[in-house]
Amino acid sequence: MTYHVPAATGLGRPTRIKEPAGAIQEPIRKVTLLVAGLDNAGKTSVIMDIERVLGAEVLPDAQPGQTRLRVERFEVTLVDLPGGQRSRSAWRNHYSGAHGLIFVLDSSDLSRMEEVRKVLSRVLSHPDISGKPLLLLANKQDVAAALLPCEVIERLCLESLVNENRSPCRIEPYVAKRGTPTGPARATLQGLRWLLRAAADPDPPPDAPTTPAPRAARRNRPPDGEHAREDARKNGDSRPLRPVCHLLPLVSE
Repeated sequence: MTYHVPAATGLGRPTRIKEPAGAIQEPIRKVTLLVAGLDNAGKTSVIMDIERVLGAEVLPDAQPGQTRLRVERFEVTLVDLPGGQRSRSAWRNHYSGAHGLIFVLDSSDLSRMEEVRKVLSRVLSHPDISGKPLLLLANKQDVAAALLPCEVIERLCLESLVNENRSPCRIEPYVAKRGTPTGPARATLQGLRWLLRAAADPDPPPDAPTTPAPRAARRNRPPDGEHAREDARKNGDSRPLRPVCHLLPLVSE
């Protein structure tokens, strides 16, 4: 089940582009998605896979480090963030303009899972990212030692993490390859479409609180990453954390 986020979390609405008079289709929406992850996780290969799958839907005139795509009624800009440790501090410069996040991890590199958890926690708790949807790609599933998505969820404490930060989340297995875009690459487009819908949907679920907190309460709010638990405690909300929406079967090529 996907965790839904109240509109009050600050999830920005994608920009609508008006079409010529007489058009009956819904206006195109501009959406910016950040593609993040540690170095050597396969971010660039994932973007190349998506480009090959979409083919003619790749749009020209993209800036360096960016890819522009047409996906259904969305004009999507993918921003490839460098994964080196020294480069990660610059990620925050892109947060405010993003509508969602694609996080790629090497599911076969068990030695870096704790580093992934810390980095992802830091990203999701940032005030300009918290509440925005996350598509997590568990890459390198073709390696024998790779963790399954359910194991990744456990290693990263993902359910707790996305619930604390009110971030809708979907995790999918992935195998980034430089060959023909079939199997996992095509399946990941389903995750991309989910991410776009989650970023574009301004409506909160029926049980989501929509009344903003009083100004004094906002001033005394705990640090990011803790505010959700504090709000739940004050409101007497003892509901269990909602699970991450995940796909366990690996799509065969």
